[in-house]
Amino acid sequence: MKGKSAVLDWMRAHLAFTDDECLIWPFSVNWNGYGHLKYEDRVQKAHRIMCRLAHGEPPSSKHQAAHSCHNGKGGCVNPRHLSWQTPRENLLARREVGTHSLMKRWTNKGALTADQVRHIRALKGCKN
Repeated sequence: MKGKSAVLDWMRAHLAFTDDECLIWPFSVNWNGYGHLKYEDRVQKAHRIMCRLAHGEPPSSKHQAAHSCHNGKGGCVNPRHLSWQTPRENLLARREVGTHSLMKRWTNKGALTADQVRHIRALKGCKN
């Protein structure tokens, strides 16, 4: 990948990161915790760029840079935790470890569980 910047230099320097724990993105993050950077004239997710650097281009335009640690929202960009997966493979892996739920209600700070939604509604006097 072409380009010269402190951010890309940091990514290249951490391609050989060998620790098992998450490597947390030290630069800017988006509203839901994923690291991001401007690359190729647009803002892109840092873990996707790290996956490209570590594992090459995605097999198709539909492939996602998936986290085996399931800590993308925590800013993980550890190349050992990233791999290319189809949306279905990524969804099934998230469901298996419990990091995806159809019952979650998204906010700009994260997700509410179904129990949290019921509790908030009960406080407001709502029946559902």
